[in-house]
Amino acid sequence: MTMEIGLEQLKDAEEIKQLKYRYCRACDAFDQEVMIEHFADDIHIDFLPGSDLGKASTREELKGFFDFAQEPVTASSHHISNFDIRFTDKDHAIAHVYLYSWQRFKTYPETPDCHRWARYEEEWVRTDQGWKQTSLIYRVAGELGGDAFGLRIGEVVGLPVWPNA
Repeated sequence: MTMEIGLEQLKDAEEIKQLKYRYCRACDAFDQEVMIEHFADDIHIDFLPGSDLGKASTREELKGFFDFAQEPVTASSHHISNFDIRFTDKDHAIAHVYLYSWQRFKTYPETPDCHRWARYEEEWVRTDQGWKQTSLIYRVAGELGGDAFGLRIGEVVGLPVWPNA
């Protein structure tokens, strides 16, 4: 690997991180327009692996899912870490990002707060508008106060194997 390629990948990885931070801030602000702009036009989204719910292949379908998922929520806080970003070539990346999220529901205290630990498994592509997500699979490891939807982290669905793993 030449120094230029290494520096370019560091710059690209930082851009992807900043976009993911912005996505989480938008989620907590219930700003679906900003959330959706992070995605390419042709997407594969699966927030509930193993279920027919939570899937989207267009931005319009994604908006429908966000409407459904955010409707009962009155406040949330998303915290992301452990970024592992690998480039398959100069214009494509695979990212795994760990998540802790808290949600307060409109029916609180009847519905307890939800604390969730999960991982985003994502594919990104460089476009004329910058980096965009083309795929997002949401793997829930565990929850307190929720129903632990989704598959567990150890199960594999659809994402390519890490390059040079």
